[in-house]
Amino acid sequence: MSPKRIVEEALSRGLDIVALTDHNSALNCPAFFSYARRKGILPLCGLEVASREEVHILGLFESPEEALSVGEWVYESLSPLSFDPEKYGDQVYVDEDEVVLGEVERYLGQACGYSLEEIVRAIHERGGLAIPSHIDRPGSGLLDNLGFLLAPEETGFDAIELSKSYWLSPYPIANMEGYPCVASSDAHYPEGIGCLVTVLEMEEKSWEGFCEALKAGRVGVERG
Repeated sequence: MSPKRIVEEALSRGLDIVALTDHNSALNCPAFFSYARRKGILPLCGLEVASREEVHILGLFESPEEALSVGEWVYESLSPLSFDPEKYGDQVYVDEDEVVLGEVERYLGQACGYSLEEIVRAIHERGGLAIPSHIDRPGSGLLDNLGFLLAPEETGFDAIELSKSYWLSPYPIANMEGYPCVASSDAHYPEGIGCLVTVLEMEEKSWEGFCEALKAGRVGVERG
C-alpha cells in the first residue's frame, strides 16, 4: 500500500489518527506525513522493528526525521539477504504521488541485530514511543518468544499492543497491569484499514495530546 492509499482509505473510514509502521524501515514516512497532514489526519511516523529475539516492537514518532534515524540504524544491522519480489512483494518507497523513489536491497522481513532493550532505548533517545506489537501472537509476539511480561518500570514500554484475536476473545492475558493496552488494524491490505481501532480521550489532536492520553491510560478499543 502506498502512503497516499493508506490516507485515502483512512479518511473513508472516518479515522483521524493513523500510524505508518513498515517492517524495519521508515522510508515511506516522509510522503505519508506530508499527505496525511494536508488531508487533516494526524500522522504517526514509525516502523515495526523485529528484534534479535524475534520480538516485534513499534516505534512511533512525531515526525519522519526521528523515524528515519531509527530506520537507518536498524537497516545497518540487517544481514544482506536477498528477497524475492514475487513471493514477498516489492520493497519500494514512494513520494506523495506514488512515484517510486527507490527500492530497498536488503530483505526487511528478517530480525535485526539489536536486542529489545537496545531498540527501546534507541526509540526513546529520539523522542518516540516504544510499544511491543501483538504481544499475544505466536511467532513474533513478546509472550511467545520471551514467555513473560515485566512491569513497565522494568521494560520501558510506553504501552502494549494486543492482536485482533485477543480483542475478539473473552480470555484476558495475565500481567497487563500498569500498561495502556492498544489495538490496531495491523493492515497489510487496504480493506483491512480501520477494522480495529484505538480510541483516545485527547485534549487536542496533536502528538503531545496523543502521548499524554496514552500514558494516562485514556484509551479504548473498538471494531471498525
